[in-house]
Amino acid sequence: MPLVTLYHNRKFTSDDQIKTFVSELSKVCAKTIGKDESLFNVNVIYNPYIIFGGKTDEPAFMLNILSIGTNSVPNADTPKWTADISKFLEEKLGIGSDRGYISFRDPGADYIGFGGDTITNNRLKASK
Repeated sequence: MPLVTLYHNRKFTSDDQIKTFVSELSKVCAKTIGKDESLFNVNVIYNPYIIFGGKTDEPAFMLNILSIGTNSVPNADTPKWTADISKFLEEKLGIGSDRGYISFRDPGADYIGFGGDTITNNRLKASK
């Protein structure tokens, strides 16, 4: 159930380019984090006004990844995740790793809803 939200200030030239980028981001995040891509919800938001470090005329991003079980992952994994995703953003958007933050958070299964119930309750129902 990873929820991936990327805010950036790099304009795409076509809808096809946007769709391709979102699809590639989904695949990169799934491979990097090690969860099935079918579980991912990826949202990419263009915001021409996003700034980083007070500089309004430079590329910038903010990436939030919510994923149940992230807190149980050894901290040794998050630097690799950050490096892999940063490399992708630099290659595809031309935004350097020093122009934004990546946040990994685990809200817990009680705080994510799906199918009209929480993930916790969905798991309980499935185990019966």
